[in-house]
Amino acid sequence: MPIMKLFILLTHLIVLSACDQGSSATASVGTAPADSERAAMLDSAIQEILDGQDIKTAGVGLIENGELIWAGYYGEESPGTPTSAATQFDTGSITKVVSTETVLRLSSDGLLELDEPMGALWIDPDLEDDPRALQLTPRMVLNHTTGFPSRRSKTDNGKLQFLADPGTEFGYSGEGFEYLMRFVEAKLGAPFPELVEAEVFTPLGIIGASFAYKKSNFQNVALSVDQDTGEFRTDWGYHCSVVSNSCLEEGAYSTSRNMTMTVESLAAFAISVANADGYNAAMATDRNKVQSVKDRPMYYCDEPGVDNCPLEQGYGLGWEVLDYGDTQFIAHGGHDYSVLTAFGINTETRDGVIVLLNARELPSLRVMPRILEALDPSTPLSQQYWGWLRYEESKLKTEAQ
Repeated sequence: MPIMKLFILLTHLIVLSACDQGSSATASVGTAPADSERAAMLDSAIQEILDGQDIKTAGVGLIENGELIWAGYYGEESPGTPTSAATQFDTGSITKVVSTETVLRLSSDGLLELDEPMGALWIDPDLEDDPRALQLTPRMVLNHTTGFPSRRSKTDNGKLQFLADPGTEFGYSGEGFEYLMRFVEAKLGAPFPELVEAEVFTPLGIIGASFAYKKSNFQNVALSVDQDTGEFRTDWGYHCSVVSNSCLEEGAYSTSRNMTMTVESLAAFAISVANADGYNAAMATDRNKVQSVKDRPMYYCDEPGVDNCPLEQGYGLGWEVLDYGDTQFIAHGGHDYSVLTAFGINTETRDGVIVLLNARELPSLRVMPRILEALDPSTPLSQQYWGWLRYEESKLKTEAQ
């Protein structure tokens, strides 16, 4: 299988400051690491936001001109173990964009086509009698137009079904990514995690990540936080689901959730994407083109092209896209039990932000937009989190009446 040239974006780390107990700040050695004064200001600003907010584990990063210039780590990854550059976070749905980039690189390698029907190699047993399954393509999965629900468990009978005809409308779907995984594995005869390693992790020199659940990696992953007490779930880890009352088995994996990563590894990945490593300019243009429109925009504004209002926004290939014409801002987030994550990067300036949180949902929502703006006051990522926070707090106020 073709492998991209080794492209290591991050080297060893140097400590710049440690302003408060349970926090540390670092910058990657590169052409433009944050100077010590700026690093201290960033660290102090993030620590002030987190103080008293019941956030167990936090890792943040600031990317400028294609370099991770600063990263900060706060709280503990487990009782008695401070968060550090080695801490891996459950990234939630950020898993989907790593899956996306794997597929785009496989397509660039000539091993699959984005518009080929998947039905010749894979049809889910729940859809065997539905001829629409023959219309499904990898592109529909990546731009969320399969017509599938988010999860089959949310349908009336618990089975996978079409809520809309394939290719006709947007519908965010993790099921689509699991479907794509089955097709890719059937076509190439390899487990998807091996393809991720070959196409993404190994070429980038990424070692602080795990696509499949490995018990040997568990000690590096931030422990889940109980949503009632706010304390670490020492009996269960990130790989266990409170909803299903079950835990992943060794080697289990998903193309839509559960991947773990360090801040530095995610930064290396983001920079690689902005550089369009692993495929040509035409593929990058296709990836960054808005192909489906979300029901709720990332950035609310009235006049496209005015005051940071994008000309278009929606989903490209796997990524949320804000299209400003001469440049695009691409992003994704994750939300699961004890997980709230967000990152995005400008494809022209290669400036970006990363926030990985391990905590209860409402405390995470209260700090997320503030952290994003502390890292980059102009980031378009924060607006959707402010809106989400207002919605959740309004619900609480209504319930209290």
